[in-house]
Amino acid sequence: MKIIKRIIEDVKENTPSSYLDVTSQNLFEFPANVDGKPVKRLFMLLPSKGCEWAMQKGGGCAPCGALYYTSKDKEIPKEFILNKFKESYHNIDWKNYPVVYLCTGGSFLSDKEVPWDVKANILRIIEGNKDIKKVIVESLPNLVTHKKIRNLKSLLKSKRIEIGIGLDSFDDYIRLNCINKNFSHKQYDKAAKIIKREGLSLLTYVHIKPPFLTEKEAIDDAIKTVNYAFKKNTRAVSLEPIFVMKHTLVDFLYQKGRYKPPWLWSVLEVLKKSVSSSREIRINQNENFETTTGYPQNYCEKDCSLNIRKKIFEYNKNLDVSIFDDISCECRNKWEEECKIISPYSLEKRIKLSLEDYNG
Repeated sequence: MKIIKRIIEDVKENTPSSYLDVTSQNLFEFPANVDGKPVKRLFMLLPSKGCEWAMQKGGGCAPCGALYYTSKDKEIPKEFILNKFKESYHNIDWKNYPVVYLCTGGSFLSDKEVPWDVKANILRIIEGNKDIKKVIVESLPNLVTHKKIRNLKSLLKSKRIEIGIGLDSFDDYIRLNCINKNFSHKQYDKAAKIIKREGLSLLTYVHIKPPFLTEKEAIDDAIKTVNYAFKKNTRAVSLEPIFVMKHTLVDFLYQKGRYKPPWLWSVLEVLKKSVSSSREIRINQNENFETTTGYPQNYCEKDCSLNIRKKIFEYNKNLDVSIFDDISCECRNKWEEECKIISPYSLEKRIKLSLEDYNG
C-alpha cells in the first residue's frame, strides 16, 4: 500500500545509524534447546549496510528496527566488519554457546549487505571452533538458491545449519500490506523446498499481531501460519510477538495510540493451539535491544506479565508447554472480552483510517 511505503520511507530517512558502535551492543544471550537439552544461544550482530529490502524505496518491514544498527547503505570497509567480528569472537567463552546466530540486520545470504568473502572468512573461523555445534542465519526467501546454500555447506561441514525465513503471515494481503514484506507465500514455498533438498533445517518466523489486526484476528492468523509452515516442512517455528522498536512503522502507530502490542495471553493461546510432540515451537523475547519501547504484555493492574515472561524464558530451554499450566490471573477475563471485538471495517479500510491524518 502506497501510504505505508511513504511513511516507512520517512521513518528511514530520520533513522540514525549506530553501526560504528556495534561491538558495544552486538552480543545477546538467549535460551535454546538442542536435541532436548537446554543450552545457550549467542546472537551476534555483524556490521552491515542494512537489509537489502529496506534499502529499496518504500522497503522495510513494519516492525523491524534493525536499520538503526546498520550503515544505512553506506559502504563499510571489509576489514572493519571482519575485525569487529574477531573482536567480539575472541572475547567469548564458546564452551557456553553451542548455538550461534549470525545476524546482518537483514539477509545473511545477501552479498550486498555483507560481502561474501567477509562472510566466508567468518564462517571458516566458526567451522574451526569445535564448541559451536549449530549456526543460524536469516534470509529473504528470494535469496535462497542452491548455489548459496551449497556455499554455506562447503564452509560449515561439521555444523548444523538453520536458515531462518520471516514468513510472518500465511496471508499474502497481511504480509504485503500490514507488514510490508516483498514476497508471496509461493516464494517462501520455493525456498523451503531448496532448503529441504539441500539437507538443511528451515526456521520460520511467525508474527503475532501485525499492525491493523484485532487481537482475535492476530491469534487466528498466527495459528494458521504456524500450521502452514509445518506443512511446508519447516524444522521449527519461532513465534514473534511484536515488540515496538524505535524508527519503525509500528512505533509511528504506537506513538499515535493506534497500535497495542499483543497480550501475553494471546502468545500462549497461539502456542497451545499450535504445539504438538512433533513440532518445535520457540518464542522470541526481543527485550534486549536498546531501541525497544513497547512490549507484549498483559494489561493488568497486578502485572502478571513478569511471571509469564519468566515462564517463556524457561519454556525456551525445555520446550515443555506444561510450564504454563499453573498460570492464572483475573486479567484473562479482560483479554477474553477483547478477543470478542470484531472490527466493523475491512482490513483495507482500517489501514486507511489509521493513516488518514498522515501529512508526509
